[in-house]
Amino acid sequence: MDSTGSLNVLIIEDDIRTRDLLRVGLDIFPSLAVDSVEPAWAEGVVGERNFDLILLNLELPGDRDGLELVKALREIDPRPEFILLTRGRSSRFLSSQKNANNIFAFLTLPLDVATFFKTMARARDRIAEKIRATR
Repeated sequence: MDSTGSLNVLIIEDDIRTRDLLRVGLDIFPSLAVDSVEPAWAEGVVGERNFDLILLNLELPGDRDGLELVKALREIDPRPEFILLTRGRSSRFLSSQKNANNIFAFLTLPLDVATFFKTMARARDRIAEKIRATR
């Protein structure tokens, strides 16, 4: 959370259309300060700034997937909640990874608007609750 009371959100996505769609959807929430970055730059950005929530595509270009990037980012900063975006992964796989990697939620692409807004509201409330508990 920054000095204005906004939650800091980072979108890690290589597809500009998906990144723009997420930004537009997040604009509905006035208490979010949203930034975005391509996956190659994610570790540097997370090392420089504090984020409360990170939206990350599970399928990344290159050698590693989103779960590997989550682990690397957690080593830099263990605080953020993660919402991972996925296409076509089995619910059994996602469920096992959610618990094993402390993932807040998975969202399937293309996004269902109602599910997206409900998940974002739940994440915002959970983060705010965690912040209040540490004060």
